[in-house]
Amino acid sequence: MNETGYEKLLRWCLYRERCIYETRLKCKELGIDAEETEKIISRLIQENYLNEIRFATQYVQSKSAIKKWGRQKILFELKRKKVDPNIIEQVISSIEDEHYQETLFSLAEKKWNNLKEPHRDKKKLKLRAYLHQKGYSNQEIQAVIKALDKK
Repeated sequence: MNETGYEKLLRWCLYRERCIYETRLKCKELGIDAEETEKIISRLIQENYLNEIRFATQYVQSKSAIKKWGRQKILFELKRKKVDPNIIEQVISSIEDEHYQETLFSLAEKKWNNLKEPHRDKKKLKLRAYLHQKGYSNQEIQAVIKALDKK
C-alpha cells in the first residue's frame, strides 16, 4: 500500500469529516490508481477515520445551524455526495422540527425586513425565491409567508 498516499489522505480526513465519494475524488486528484484507492478507503473506514454516518450527521448539523439550509437543500447535497439513502433519511429526520421552524421564521423575517421592494406581492416573490434557494419546501415557505403577511 502506498503509505504516502495513505498518510496524505489520513491528514486530509483528520482536518474534517469526509465522505467516501469525496475521498475517491481526492485520490484521483492525487493520482492514486483505483485499486490503491479502494485499499486506502478500506483502511480509513476500518480505522474509523472515514465514517459516512458521522460525516452526514456533522454535515446536517453544520448546514442547518450555520448556513441555515432547509431540508431539501441538505438532502440534495448529500445525494450529490453519494451518501447512502438510508443514512440520508436517518440524519435528515434527526433535524429537530421546533428548531428548524424557528430558524426558518427568523431567516424569513430578517430577509422580509431587509427587502426594499415597495410592492407587497413582489416582496413575497423575492422572499419565496430566497427561501427556496436556501432549500425550504413550498409548503414551509407558504406557511411562513402567511405568518409574516399577517404582521
